[in-house]
Amino acid sequence: HNATYIPMLTKFDFYFRWVLVAAIISSTAYAISVGRLEDNSWIAIKLLGFAFLVFCGLMIRVNLSGFSATYIKILASEYTQEDNQRMADSLKAVKPWVVTIWVVLVLEAALGVAKPYLF
Repeated sequence: HNATYIPMLTKFDFYFRWVLVAAIISSTAYAISVGRLEDNSWIAIKLLGFAFLVFCGLMIRVNLSGFSATYIKILASEYTQEDNQRMADSLKAVKPWVVTIWVVLVLEAALGVAKPYLF
């Protein structure tokens, strides 16, 4: 838990996810433009949906920063009412992203079952 490489790994993971989102969007756009997904257009939507899910995860991570810092204070029994409010605000900020992930997951599953021709 206190390994020295954790902060570097966390930062690498954060930026890697941004690169992943951009790469999925770019490669999907390219595949559509050259007609590679013509017969299975639903796959393009699933790929873009996956990129959006990764983005939602990033937004959760960004909005939970106040939660994490306060959680450490709670473990040490050194928190204040302002810390409690900061945690509540962080949880409130991530709730829409969490709900969105569940909605998109259900839509992605339905899309994978139906496999409609979209374009």
